[in-house]
Amino acid sequence: MEQKEIQRKNWIDAAKGIAILIVALNHSGLVIPGINFWGGMFYVPAFFLLAGYTYTQKEETYCNYVKRKAKRLLVPYFGANLLLFLFFLIKDLLSGSFQLSKTLISLLGIFYGRTQLIKTGEGLVIFEAPIPDRSMMLNLNAPTWFLPALFLVLVSTEGLYRLMKGNKKKVHLFAAVFSFTMLLYHYLSPFLLPWCVDILPFLIGFFLIGHEFREGCYFEKLEEINMSLKIPILTGIILIAAGSSLFNGSSNLSVSYFGKSVAICMISAVSTSYLLFLVLRWTERQLPKATAFVGRLGRHTLTILCYHYFVMQMFLAAAGAAMPEAAESAGIPKAVLQLCSIVISVAACVVLDIIYQKITKD
Repeated sequence: MEQKEIQRKNWIDAAKGIAILIVALNHSGLVIPGINFWGGMFYVPAFFLLAGYTYTQKEETYCNYVKRKAKRLLVPYFGANLLLFLFFLIKDLLSGSFQLSKTLISLLGIFYGRTQLIKTGEGLVIFEAPIPDRSMMLNLNAPTWFLPALFLVLVSTEGLYRLMKGNKKKVHLFAAVFSFTMLLYHYLSPFLLPWCVDILPFLIGFFLIGHEFREGCYFEKLEEINMSLKIPILTGIILIAAGSSLFNGSSNLSVSYFGKSVAICMISAVSTSYLLFLVLRWTERQLPKATAFVGRLGRHTLTILCYHYFVMQMFLAAAGAAMPEAAESAGIPKAVLQLCSIVISVAACVVLDIIYQKITKD
C-alpha cells in the first residue's frame, strides 16, 4: 500500500503544542475553570489521532521501521529515565535517604512503563489485587509513560497493515476483535499491563480514526460544503462533544481510567479533538502567523514531555523554600507560582531541545 507523504502543517504542530501545554497545566496543579476539564478530554488522545493522521508507509522493511521508531521514541524514553534515575539516586545517597526498595521500584517502573501497577477508579474486578497499590515511576518521570505506549501503537499498526496487505477492512476488524478482548480484561482485572498493553486496542483505535480523518478527507469535506449544511453538522458535533464529555467526566489513560465508559470516553476524545483540529485549520488560513507561533512549540513536545515535570517540581520546591507562605496558600500567590512553573519548565525544555538539535546537527 503506497501513500503520499503529507507536508508538515502548522495546525498539526499547533495542536500538539496546545495539548502539551494542557499536560503541563495539569501537572502544575493550577486549575483554570473550563481549560483543565475540556482540555482533559483530548490532551492525550490528540497525539494518537495526529499520529494516525500523519502516518504513511515507506519503502522499508518492517525491521527498519521498528528500529526507526525505537530510535525516535524509546531512546529518548530510556535516556530521560536514566538521567532522572541517576539524579535521584545520587541525591538520596548524598542525603543519606537511600532505600533499596525504592530504587528497585523505580527501575521496575521504568521498564514496566506504567505509573502504577494497580488500576484505580472503575472496574468490575472478579478478584482483589493481592498487593497494595503504589506508584512505580518515582523520579518525576511519570509523563514518559506515553512514549513506549505510542511506540507500541505505531509498530503494532504498521505490522497489521503489512500483515493484512493494506486491507483497511481487515485491519479495522482485527482492531475491533482485539478491543472486545481487552475490554473484558479492562473490566475484569485490576492489573495494569506493561507499556499500556491493556489499553493498546483503544489507543490503536484513536490512531486508525486519525488515519481515516486524512484518508476520508473529513476536514476538507466539511470545510468545502455550503454553510446551510455546515452549521447543523458542526452543531451536532459540538453537542456530541459536550454531552459525552459532561456525562463521562474526566479520564486518565496513564492508569487506564476512562471515566464511566470506554466507548463514551473515545467519543468524547475524538469529537473534541476533531473540533480543535477544525479550529486550528481555520486559524492557519486566517491567522497563519499565530498558528505558526504555537506550532513552533509543538515541535518540541517530546523533550517537554520528558523533562517538564522534573523542572516544574524543582522550581516549585525552590519557590516553596524561598516563599513558604505563597507556596502554602490557596489563593493568587500560589496560582502565580504554578503559572510560573509552567512557563519556566516549558521554556527550559524548548531551549534544551534547541541546543540539543544544534549539537547533533553539527
